[in-house]
Amino acid sequence: MAATVMESNLTLTLEALAPTGAVFTTEQVSAFQYSLPLKKIEAGLSTLQLWGKILAENGKDYLLAQGSSKAPFRMKNEFQFDTKYYYSQDGVKWLDLQPVSPETSERCARINTGFTGDAAHIYEVPEPVVPTEAVPPPPREAEGEAEAEEDAEAEQPEAAEEPEPAPVKTHPVREIERLAAAMRAVDADTAVAPAGAIVLDARSELVYNKLFAGVSYPSSLDSYIHILQGPNGASLSKDIQGLWSLQYDEFLCTATVRSLLWPGYSLYYSASDRTWGSLYVGSGLKNEDVAFMI
Repeated sequence: MAATVMESNLTLTLEALAPTGAVFTTEQVSAFQYSLPLKKIEAGLSTLQLWGKILAENGKDYLLAQGSSKAPFRMKNEFQFDTKYYYSQDGVKWLDLQPVSPETSERCARINTGFTGDAAHIYEVPEPVVPTEAVPPPPREAEGEAEAEEDAEAEQPEAAEEPEPAPVKTHPVREIERLAAAMRAVDADTAVAPAGAIVLDARSELVYNKLFAGVSYPSSLDSYIHILQGPNGASLSKDIQGLWSLQYDEFLCTATVRSLLWPGYSLYYSASDRTWGSLYVGSGLKNEDVAFMI
């Protein structure tokens, strides 16, 4: 779940979201159940859970986890999230993913190829060079000289001028930086929870609502909110129409919410036992064509 305020039940989440493609091997699941609690203690975290998986071209997929050392809290009407990210390629050893700068995040967003599976891989991201100083305009000529020059130019055939290509500089971006940027970008757009599932306690901290009674209309996007905006965050129905897909199984009393902006993100909510959880399993690429699908 993006923006951790609780730890969902891994077994229930995997079982509920398996039909969406959020599938892990038996060996991986066994490793998670052993390694994540150890990493939680080692890193001094209050929460740590499986975030998902980003698929790699060489088959060495990135297994991803998310945690925090303290609960998100409100400060000056804004919510602060102490979210930490980790990755593993064997499900046993978890390594930290350090935050990246806004400039690096922007460069990562322009990479439109899949992840290689090599954390040390370097991408060369082209970027136009912005001139540091403005070029001064040419000196103004006298009127007589300018008119004579214009007449001379009018008599000569016009030569086609080809524009000079803008200078471009490449910036190196490591795949590990791209991985961290991708997780944060997915969270920014898809941190979702059932309405009423999180509350603000007396210390202005966002915590799981132990008295959560479920949502009245699990088949409606109005029943799911953006966590990053707090317990009164905007519902998914307020987003651009077509960004979300919702399916409700009346027999199982289970809703599945999927993002079309970030294919691979899914959230489940069970109306029968009021449990919920989410995972991301995908390429790590944003669907830039979603506007043409709406």
